[in-house]
Amino acid sequence: LHKCLHNEQQIDRKAGGAGLGLYLMTNASSEVYFNVLPGVATEAVCVFDLEQAKLQLESFGFFHERIDAGGRLAGGPSRRLPTGATHPVERRSGPRAAPAPPAVSRTVIALLVGMIGVVIALIAAVAWPRATAATTTVEIRTEPKGATVELEGRNVGTATDGSVIAKDTTHTFEFGFVQATPPKLLQLGAGPGVARAAFEVGPHRVTVLDEDGSHPVSVVVKVGATVTAN
Repeated sequence: LHKCLHNEQQIDRKAGGAGLGLYLMTNASSEVYFNVLPGVATEAVCVFDLEQAKLQLESFGFFHERIDAGGRLAGGPSRRLPTGATHPVERRSGPRAAPAPPAVSRTVIALLVGMIGVVIALIAAVAWPRATAATTTVEIRTEPKGATVELEGRNVGTATDGSVIAKDTTHTFEFGFVQATPPKLLQLGAGPGVARAAFEVGPHRVTVLDEDGSHPVSVVVKVGATVTAN
């Protein structure tokens, strides 16, 4: 613009050269805007009002670009194009990485850890007695022979020869009798040195005797009932 105003030869009288085309376009425009990247590039935007009766400039703007030649926001002075480059190249930022998921609060983490601990404690409370329960081998003898015996809720078998061996049992014994016909004597034990208890079974009564046979305890039961001895 300074050159156009102060040059000895007016721009509109030149046959050609730099600036003539810009002059002709701006002279016929109603609005002209310049976007300048100092030392790098200049962009001219012209608006033509074809319905205007008289051509005259109504609006003029001059703006400094806020991006550098690399397409980034300019935080400092503008930089020139690299050697060999004839025009600025628009560069767009590459695809951005996906935003990191929101961090889980420490309260939620502590709550989850506490719930997991409670579940583990409940499982341990249920499984521990079973895992640590003392087991033994129990021999059950019946008189007369042929009694059907259930031990700890499972069918041990029938004492065909007068005795039944039950393995891996705890100290809680359950006996179920298919028939409670009198008299039957069930002798419970797990080898030498282990206390024995005798069950004298009648049609409606089971008598539990101590090891030495004293202090009998009578329990009234129904025919086919299950007797538990601890």
